[in-house]
Amino acid sequence: MLQQEKLICDLKNDFALGKITSNDFAVTQNSAWVSALSAVIMAIFRYVALRHDIRKYRLKKIRYYLFNVVDAFVKHTGKKILKIYSPPIGNWRYDQIIRRIHALA
Repeated sequence: MLQQEKLICDLKNDFALGKITSNDFAVTQNSAWVSALSAVIMAIFRYVALRHDIRKYRLKKIRYYLFNVVDAFVKHTGKKILKIYSPPIGNWRYDQIIRRIHALA
């Protein structure tokens, strides 16, 4: 029961199933199918590309770990320089995940 509630929560929050965009039933049904399909694809991605310690997180946190690059403009000798910092999970773990994703392609 708890796992079904987690799935419903993920579908509503991460895959936009909680936002009904139309009054037409067919459009709503197709939107639900696309949301469910994207959830299945993401579940396969989690199983194949991510390690167990990251697999358990929700999509929002996985997106933060993989795609959040902290940057800042710094003035140095009158020029603006863009500094890009390490990913939140560390360079080594990030490289391992990206290598697994590239191996799938």
